[in-house]
Amino acid sequence: MPNEPKNLDPVHKDYYETLPPITGEFEFGRYAEGSVPEVLLHQATRALVDYLISFSVDNRPSGSATLVVVDGQPGFLTAAHVIDDLIRSKSARVAVICAEHPHQLLLDKAHLVIRKYGPTEGDFPGPDLGFIYLNEPKSLSVLRAKKSFYPLRGDSDLVFSRIQPRGSALCFIAGAPEEMCSEEGVRRTASHVLGTKHFLGRAQVSDEFVIEGLDYLKLGTLAGEHGFPVNYGGVSGGGIWHIPLCVNPDVGLSSLTFSKPELIGVAFYQSELSGRSRTILGHGPKELYTLIVKQLGGATASR
Repeated sequence: MPNEPKNLDPVHKDYYETLPPITGEFEFGRYAEGSVPEVLLHQATRALVDYLISFSVDNRPSGSATLVVVDGQPGFLTAAHVIDDLIRSKSARVAVICAEHPHQLLLDKAHLVIRKYGPTEGDFPGPDLGFIYLNEPKSLSVLRAKKSFYPLRGDSDLVFSRIQPRGSALCFIAGAPEEMCSEEGVRRTASHVLGTKHFLGRAQVSDEFVIEGLDYLKLGTLAGEHGFPVNYGGVSGGGIWHIPLCVNPDVGLSSLTFSKPELIGVAFYQSELSGRSRTILGHGPKELYTLIVKQLGGATASR
């Protein structure tokens, strides 16, 4: 379950949220590079792992997703083009990768019920968002035993929305890069084992913009250095997260901790490699709930 601080004085939260903007290069939130303890970062990213899964079809990786609950309905929040790949594959079932030990959790494609918005043909790659209902009791039971479901609401008051500049927020991209996967045995035989690495990487919001009423995020992230993938293929559909940092002003940085992680987007596109970095494009937080519940219309069962 997410690691949430207990009995945190609201005054201390307000201290963080109302700090004036700080200029200069900062690695983590409003705190200078090196001031966030590694153990705290480990705890924060471990909390995000609880919501992350990835897919496999035809014995190959096929995108990422976040486990969410929308109006009481559990499911997979992902990118529309990830759903397209799942449906077009030859396999009759979709494998859900959700544990650190060898396992096999399969969903029957004939019974999948989806909501999908995009992708469209044009110069801009968005919109590209999808939701897969998790309506198999056995699979739901397995996932609830191993993972957590993030409550996606339409009235969320996010700390992220009040942070200025946005680039100072402590954000991460979650997903399963294909280049980090490994395989043993022969595909489509009992000998085949797909080893998948779920990745959480620091990313910095560089821009927010609106196109046709939908909000999007641009984030910069490393590529090919410090354990980051060169190519972010496979991360599509993964969550974009913000981790609010909190501190007691009477104690100082030694009291630094974090509150509940915030899902602020869904990644669906990567830029060309620029030196040792890439730009990741994702849907922003304002329309996630609206797109799924209101604008996508009735759910349709894929066959």
